[in-house]
Amino acid sequence: MASAALIGALRERRGVTAALMIAATLGGLLAGCAATSTADLTVWVAGDCNMVLPDTPPALESDVFSAAQQRVTLAAAINETVACQIVLSTEHAAAGPFDLRVSDLSGASGTLTAADSITLYRVHTVRVENFRSWYPDHAARPAIGTDFPDILVPWQAPHGGGPISLRRDRNELIWLDLRVPPTTEPGTYTGRIQLLSPSAPQQPREMTIALQVMPVAIPDERGLPLICRIDPRDLLSEHLRWPASTAEDTIVLPSEPTHNEAARLLDATMQLFHAHRADPVLWACFPKYRPATDREVDVSWGDYDALVGGWIDGSAYPDRVATACWPLPASVDYPSAQRNGGIDSPRYAAALGGYLRACVAHFEERGWLERAIVR
Repeated sequence: MASAALIGALRERRGVTAALMIAATLGGLLAGCAATSTADLTVWVAGDCNMVLPDTPPALESDVFSAAQQRVTLAAAINETVACQIVLSTEHAAAGPFDLRVSDLSGASGTLTAADSITLYRVHTVRVENFRSWYPDHAARPAIGTDFPDILVPWQAPHGGGPISLRRDRNELIWLDLRVPPTTEPGTYTGRIQLLSPSAPQQPREMTIALQVMPVAIPDERGLPLICRIDPRDLLSEHLRWPASTAEDTIVLPSEPTHNEAARLLDATMQLFHAHRADPVLWACFPKYRPATDREVDVSWGDYDALVGGWIDGSAYPDRVATACWPLPASVDYPSAQRNGGIDSPRYAAALGGYLRACVAHFEERGWLERAIVR
């Protein structure tokens, strides 16, 4: 997941980290069900900008949630994505698994279908053991080993998605994205969030979700680019068990059938960031090249263009909005300084110069040069 402190002030960025704070408890809605499905089960909802750690206590009231009505109210502009975190915990040793469903949201102005507007993710954590000296005062927490929410896995993914099982006294998170299509009419749209257990499939625990769509439309073009660096190495290692490598040695070839899963994984990541009005840029996956003369190189652009071209010009995204900038596929290690006599070597200078000239010529030919940056 990405985070940015300025998002609270920039509503068009709020799909990734926004400014809503929602909290609710659904305990005791249903009686007579199995203990692992209802008894002592706490369900609450937090805003998408809130850091919910495994030991964060439930927030039971906020100005956007009515505990008496069990109703959550979100607000969004047209063509905006808002989000929230659904938090589950139990006092039992184990509970679940639990599934989550969200209905269509209907109103006088039409319907937001769940298939088009709702996306669910399972939130996974990463363990942090070492902290900077500023952390305790900044976060008001001790600098001890902590699990931080960091990874979103699509709910329907065969590995790492839903349904979700619980451990005693530990929060588990489900991330809910709600997208407002650009053709949506202003008004109030309401639906239901259902938490289901196999032990009581006909008795889901429910809450109302209400979305107020304001008569304001956010344009497709970003007013202020929010550049997010996407390094695919951890993604490929975590999900596809690719071996660890440097950014320069990480190569994804769309023409290679064994790389299809990797290409789909990277595209899903880029799509997620773009949908939240960020500008993701890929920080690895370089094109292959070979020396042609002492000062020129031949670059194999086919696979590189097939992988990144749609992200650069926007053709890979549903809204067709091009990225604000894109790094030339070059670095201090690509071409490698070490393999060309060192960073002060004339041979390295010649190789780097030839490679950069090839990059500039290709980006100019493809119409990408105005958006090109050098890392």
